[in-house]
Amino acid sequence: RDGRHLGGLVFLEDRTAVKRLERELSFRRELAALGEMSAGIAHEFRNATAAILGYARLAGAASDAEARARHLGRIRAEAEHVARVTGDFLIFARPERLQIAPVALAPLVEEVLAEGRATCPGAAFSAEGDFPEVEADAALLRRALVNLVRNAAEAAGDGGRVAVRGEPTDGGGFALVVEDSGPGVTREAAEKLFVPFASTKEGGTGLGLSLVAKIAALHGGTIAASRSAALGGASFRLALPPPAPTWP
Repeated sequence: RDGRHLGGLVFLEDRTAVKRLERELSFRRELAALGEMSAGIAHEFRNATAAILGYARLAGAASDAEARARHLGRIRAEAEHVARVTGDFLIFARPERLQIAPVALAPLVEEVLAEGRATCPGAAFSAEGDFPEVEADAALLRRALVNLVRNAAEAAGDGGRVAVRGEPTDGGGFALVVEDSGPGVTREAAEKLFVPFASTKEGGTGLGLSLVAKIAALHGGTIAASRSAALGGASFRLALPPPAPTWP
């Protein structure tokens, strides 16, 4: 260049050993995560199985129909719990093929809130903001919202409040915010909030929020937790990206 000769310096590095160590470390992490999840599933199934067997013995030994019906009801509740854990785990563990289509958020939010009022009649539920049409997998988005609203209702308790708010995000996306008037999320719980089977609730499976995080990631979105400025409890923000551009 301009009559000058410029040289080049090339560095060569053999990264074979480093790559092998990285693969081994990744494999060990996957094994550790698999072990934790397997232990969580075994714990849930063991507890449910023990409860079912115990209530079955009580039902068999019950002399009156009312006591027998009560024990059979508990057996049915434990079986439904196992079915819910299994369903949540299958959605969390297996690769999902999204069925992306236009989803009308307003009726979906009202449907989920109606379920919340039916299952938790002591809490007050409300919807705030606008809920436009978004591009998403309707079944998975509904499941994520059901989990968030159910958690919020359990945290709020009788006499508490649960609100679902819709708000646009920067770049043309949209966010669903679920807030409650409960005690909020502690700093210790926040560290493992979306880790499978890491539940701080009595009787909780620890799969609900991790499933919400999985659904958000499948859509290319995010889930974040904070404190609700309006209600004082927890606030979960499920953000969806803007729709993909369509080319002529």
